[in-house]
Amino acid sequence: MTRSVQTLTRLRPSVPEPAGPEPTGSGGLRGGTGGAKGEGGAEELLAAVREGRAAAVPGLLESLDASARKAALTRLRALRAEVGAGKRATPPHLPDRVRSALYVAGAGCLPASATTAVAASWLGARDLLVREEDGALALAALGDRAPEWAADPALVATRRAQGPDQDSCLHQALSGVLDARLWEAADLVGTDALPFLLATPTWSTGAIEPRVLVERLREYRDAGVEPAPTDLAQALVRVARADPSAGRAAEEAAALGTPAGRRLAARLRGEGIVGATVRFLPRDEDGAPQRWWPSDRLVVDLGEHPAVRAEFPPAFRWLGGAPEAAPRRCPHRVEGRAEWATVLPADRELLAACLLPTLAHRVEGDARGAAEPLTALVEADGPVGRAVLLALAFGLGRVDADDRLRAVDGVLVLAARGELNARRLGAELAWLVAEGSVKPNRLADAARTAAATGAYRTVWTVLEAMLPEVLAPARPVRGLGEVLAVAADCVERCGARGEVAGLDALASGRGSSQLVVQAGRLLSALRQGADQPPTETV
Repeated sequence: MTRSVQTLTRLRPSVPEPAGPEPTGSGGLRGGTGGAKGEGGAEELLAAVREGRAAAVPGLLESLDASARKAALTRLRALRAEVGAGKRATPPHLPDRVRSALYVAGAGCLPASATTAVAASWLGARDLLVREEDGALALAALGDRAPEWAADPALVATRRAQGPDQDSCLHQALSGVLDARLWEAADLVGTDALPFLLATPTWSTGAIEPRVLVERLREYRDAGVEPAPTDLAQALVRVARADPSAGRAAEEAAALGTPAGRRLAARLRGEGIVGATVRFLPRDEDGAPQRWWPSDRLVVDLGEHPAVRAEFPPAFRWLGGAPEAAPRRCPHRVEGRAEWATVLPADRELLAACLLPTLAHRVEGDARGAAEPLTALVEADGPVGRAVLLALAFGLGRVDADDRLRAVDGVLVLAARGELNARRLGAELAWLVAEGSVKPNRLADAARTAAATGAYRTVWTVLEAMLPEVLAPARPVRGLGEVLAVAADCVERCGARGEVAGLDALASGRGSSQLVVQAGRLLSALRQGADQPPTETV
């Protein structure tokens, strides 16, 4: 999907987008003139919240005057009980209900002169709200505000200061960043402490254009405002360092003469950038379950950056590196997957390394949605290394067809951009298929789907690199015939030629099984080639 110059077109589908990009401090946050509807409008608004009609809430808020907004906020006490009951019953629209309620809470806490669009930007944005638990707690803090609208300081302070502990998995760390931003916004909304949020994205991936962030910091400086720590940290992590304007923006940021400006300039110059490498421990020879599945053997090494741990708030300090690297199981419920990619939109390989534990966990299980972040991952900035390729490989082998389709889309997007190393992807698939972590029938389905778009040569290049290893055993991997059928079809369509180690011996075997038949078909196609030009479309 093409990047949008408007704010979070995909990630905030329930929020009406501004007519065009906002290049200065407001970051695309525009206000309305407000209306004069009273109690009737508040009733309609709260009905929309109860029903989870999040898309309708911003428009209904715009029609309310300040007194009606505060009345709606007071009514949230009763609605909170419904949210709690709904959480136990887990209705399908609960996240939209909580998000809608946060819109109402933010609008009710604003001064009478403020606009409801600003409230939406502070508390209703998809890049802020992730987990139902924290959304409901933030709603509680806002809904219980006294007439002077002062939040519970102990609750908010505790949640703002939280960071992952030594035993936290990477997905908890990603969710912790989003939670910290929600709580910081919940504490500041309505206080006039900040004119707007620095970390509001300008791209659909969650990234921020460098010069836009410079202008936001300039407005902060001119207004004599200090950035909120978590908001500034997220903005620095989100800034698009690969953007052509990054060099000029670094000079302008340094010229601001503020600590935040100097930190931005250093970030844009590539100082203190966090890296990650991934590796897998060998399987236990006795087949012990504690080191059998890929997720039990995965090790993610984050580079050591003491400056990151010193300068960033608690929720971000894990990016400065862990004292020791070891596999960390992630067996608990996973929430907020679709939003994780917006935390690290400028560091694709690091983001992929953080997503791998979830993608690798129980690849054989029936859990759905684990591949949700793949679309945003491939659209992010940064190099495509082993972590990204492994994320795609695990996605291609997922049980759920929709997850496999997301991985196929990711492969095709990278291929179209010239960023896909198809042979390296094939090499990763080879060992995953050989050890049984990725099933051939699921890989064949994904490869067939990709080839159907016209990407015959891309698919063949991946499979060509994978086949020698999986054909080598005395007893080839079960179900490999389907993969060979897709490979043969791709070779016949793209006219590839060459040899694949082990294919000749397999094709000359006895019998009429699909494995032998398709091996012979692929061997014949490779030897014959084709006269027609390639039909590659990506």
